[in-house]
Order: sequence, then C-alpha cells, then structure tokens
Amino acid sequence: MRLTFLLVVALLITATRPAEAANVCVTAAGNAQDLRAAHRLREARAALLVCSQRQCNSVVRGDCERWLKEVDAQTPSVVVRAVDARGRDVLGVHVTIDDAPGDLDGRPVTVDPGQRRVRAQAKSGAVAEQRVLVASGEKARVIELKFDVALEEDGTAHVAPATAKPPPEETPPPAHASTNVAPYVLGGIGAVSLLVFGYFEASGHSGYSDLENSCGRTQSCTDAQLDPVKGKFVGAGVSLAIGLVAIGAAVITYVVGKPSKPAVSLTARGLVF
Repeated sequence: MRLTFLLVVALLITATRPAEAANVCVTAAGNAQDLRAAHRLREARAALLVCSQRQCNSVVRGDCERWLKEVDAQTPSVVVRAVDARGRDVLGVHVTIDDAPGDLDGRPVTVDPGQRRVRAQAKSGAVAEQRVLVASGEKARVIELKFDVALEEDGTAHVAPATAKPPPEETPPPAHASTNVAPYVLGGIGAVSLLVFGYFEASGHSGYSDLENSCGRTQSCTDAQLDPVKGKFVGAGVSLAIGLVAIGAAVITYVVGKPSKPAVSLTARGLVF
C-alpha cells in the first residue's frame, strides 16, 4: 500500500514539472519584451537567457533566441578611462556607472541606452564625474574622466620632486668707465691753434719789419701792402682765442668726466661713533 502511494506521488510530480517549466519560459519571454520596450536591455537579456533554455517550448525558445541576438546588438557598451590633470592614466580609482560598480580594465562594460552618470574617485579622494548620453547600439565608447589635480598612477596625490635651487646670480663687476676722449680732442685743437697763432704772429711781425724797411720811411705804404700784414695779425688773434678756449674746455671736460673716488665708510674703518 505504501509503495503504491509513493508511485502515485512520483507520477503527479513528473506530470506537473513540464507545466511549471512552460510557465517559467512564457513568463520570462513576456517580461523580456516589457523590459526591452522600457529600454532596460540588460535586464531583458537576463530574461531572454531563461526562455532560451532547452527545457522551454521550441516555439518560445526560438523567439527568445532571436530576440536575444537583437538585444545584444542594441545594447551599448562603454570603456571608462581616468586621467589626471596632466593627461596621465590613473589606475587606482573606484568607478561607478549610475551608482553601480564598474571596472577600469580597458574592457567594454554594457549599459542601457540613455543618460548615464559616470563617476571616478581616486585614492587621494579626488573625484571626477561626467554625464553622458549613450545611444542604442553604440559599442565600446571611450569615456574619459579627467581629474583637476595631478595624481600618481595608483591614485594617490602627486608629489612634485624637490627642485634644486638655482645658483645665486653673480654680480657682474662694475664696468670700467669709458675713456673720455673729449679733453684730448679739445686739447689737440688748442695746441694746433696756438701753433697757428705763433706762425701768424711771427709772420705778421716779419711782414711789418719788411714794410718799415721798404715803405715805412717814406710813409708811402699802400693798402695792398698793409692788408696782408694786418690779416696775419688778425689770424694770430683768432688762433690765440680758439686755442685758449679749446684748452680751457679740455681742462673743464677732463675734470668733470674724471670718475670720483668711492667714499670710504667710517664703519668699514672701524670708526663708529
């Protein structure tokens, strides 16, 4: 009697399993269509994997397998990359996509189409965030999150290497005062003028002596005879004036242009009052 009861129970369980499996498959297929219409493609894919199982009805399984290929083609994916303010890769960061953890390994991560919020936090505490619009069917889109500060590769704060202090600038030695040639030029002009003065003066006296010996006794010297002698005396006077002015100017420019001696500090001599 007991054996007969166990056989009946086993037959009932076996008969109900196909019906339960069929219900699960049909429910999964229906949910997948609703999720797909709501653009929740990743959840739709999970439901389609259920109704694509071998224990599902062949008709339901065939539809789910076709829909699964379509959903895979429509589901976008992104690749998250984090860089610091210098544009260098930062690997030590925690990435989230719409608050769900994401991987920073260079491989595409599937997301639902629409607006997504991608956030990265480095070990130093620095945060970089970006809102993006991901289109249906977009594959392996690179999203670069850039921190505002310089970071090390592991995400810690970047420490700038100590820079050597530049050597102190050497004070150039004072330039020697350029030689003032004006006194020498003026002195030379003065000397030449005095020589010219001496020539005209001597020549004038010589001419005057000649006139005294020739026409001076008879008081018959003409203007033509006197003018050359007068001209020599005039030239002598002009040359003398130029010579004296040039020599005086030479002396003045020499004294003015002469560099003054530096003042001697009483403190440096130890004479402090």
